[in-house]
Amino acid sequence: MADAVLESLNAFDMAKSNTSKRTACVGAEPHKSRYRLLECSSDACHDASEFKCAWRGRMTTCLETNLVSIYEFVRIPSDVSSPQRKMLTTAQKQFCRELAEQHQRPMRIHHAPARKFSTPLADLPNLKVLQNFVNHYSRTYLENHDRVDGLREWIHARTFTESEAMAQPFTFGWDLGPEGKPVVGNGSDEKPSIVAITTKALVLRMMLPPESFILHVGATYKMNYREYPVLVIGVWDRSRGFHLVALFVVSQETQPVDAAALLALQRIYFWIARQHLVVQHALADADQAQFNALRSRNQEGSLDRGG
Repeated sequence: MADAVLESLNAFDMAKSNTSKRTACVGAEPHKSRYRLLECSSDACHDASEFKCAWRGRMTTCLETNLVSIYEFVRIPSDVSSPQRKMLTTAQKQFCRELAEQHQRPMRIHHAPARKFSTPLADLPNLKVLQNFVNHYSRTYLENHDRVDGLREWIHARTFTESEAMAQPFTFGWDLGPEGKPVVGNGSDEKPSIVAITTKALVLRMMLPPESFILHVGATYKMNYREYPVLVIGVWDRSRGFHLVALFVVSQETQPVDAAALLALQRIYFWIARQHLVVQHALADADQAQFNALRSRNQEGSLDRGG
């Protein structure tokens, strides 16, 4: 209903958006509402007068009940209708949210509603509007952001405690703070970020005779929206099957960072398996940092570099 009312208004820009204490709800616990101030952006009004249009709108949304109230102040001075800017419909927004949850890029999402709803691309909002909508939804509801405080809280809440079930994911790292939780850097060269995620079942895949598996260290950029390298560590068995062990999200691909990741893997294996990790054969990608890090940790075993 609120979308229909907004679509009936002339073109406008959102000049202000903030939260405040909700006072209109009766009998509810104290909560907040979002206050938005709307200003006219109609080209017709701009051409009809040399002064800025005095039209104002206000939209308040209760964050508890999602009740929306829309108010208008001052009549539009021009009788000429101004076409409303193209906006996503409610169904299109829901479809875009589903694609965002699948980590689709805004460019691909921009073309998807045209096929889904048989709508010409010219009748849809431009790419910038869709980018703002998708990025806001991803940051707010999918935790797809690089805010250090938020990431640190998420990582610390899932730190390895030894009480996890075999298939329960947990995080770990090499540098630990006073409480035994991974130190989350800010991504700089001085404070790099090295955080891993795995499960007990994945780690125990390395509980094999050393001569029967090859430890493989590789990197990919396809598993993180922010383009941080993801260090993939797994094992190859005798039947040439690859088995994932852990994923490390790192801020740089340097030898010290990769070496710290391998040390963290050795330690977490000892904590879970109660025995030291012995590697006879290792394989690194063509990246020099991975090769040097493996060579520094695997002095006695064989080491190959992939192409």
